[in-house]
Amino acid sequence: MQSTTVVRLGIVLHAFFAAATLAWSLWGAYTFWQNYFGSPLASVGAVLVIEFIALAGFLCRVFRIPSLLQHFRHVLPFISVGFVIHSIHDMIALRQSASEWLSWTVTILFAILLTIFSFATWISLERLLTRAEQIVKNRNYDHALRFIEDAQTNLAFLADISRIVSTLPPPTSDSPSDSGHRYTCPSCHAPLTQQQYAAALRHGRCRNCRPLSNYRRNGVNVSGHESLAIVADRESE
Repeated sequence: MQSTTVVRLGIVLHAFFAAATLAWSLWGAYTFWQNYFGSPLASVGAVLVIEFIALAGFLCRVFRIPSLLQHFRHVLPFISVGFVIHSIHDMIALRQSASEWLSWTVTILFAILLTIFSFATWISLERLLTRAEQIVKNRNYDHALRFIEDAQTNLAFLADISRIVSTLPPPTSDSPSDSGHRYTCPSCHAPLTQQQYAAALRHGRCRNCRPLSNYRRNGVNVSGHESLAIVADRESE
């Protein structure tokens, strides 16, 4: 996180210095071509052809655009300084006390320093932008690796669950789910619904058991299957 912040701060600072030298260069180029052509339209056209081609080469290099314009990015610092020399010399020459020798000496010294500064600014800006792109790629790569590791962990967990489930015994046939009836009479074990089962718990027997109460009172023991047969016979009569 700290490296990303440092790179962003460096990009902002170098972009500010590069924009400052570029703006001064554009103004110097415009005034130079204005004095040479005497036409604002021709001056703007010359600036667009020379300055912006070099700037387009720099952008093509940064954004990895395959173009021959990338080679023109190397002349961007020198173009910036070349037109600044014209404006600096004009400003110094406006002073009547400054001689021609002094004005050109100061202009050349200033141009050398500005060339070194501009060259270092544009080169550093290009490297910082490339570094920022590499940081983003590394971060995405780390996220992809973490996602793959999590997916492998989840797959291993599912494999363990599947192995455990495969070792469990199959369900027995006498389970309530297999028989299809969850409730039976506590007396005759006849299949009942939930409401019938609740009533059978209250009375101790279900409705099918009630007609057999006389048999039990007389001392005759009747099983659950026999009680169902007796009830069926009575209903048929």
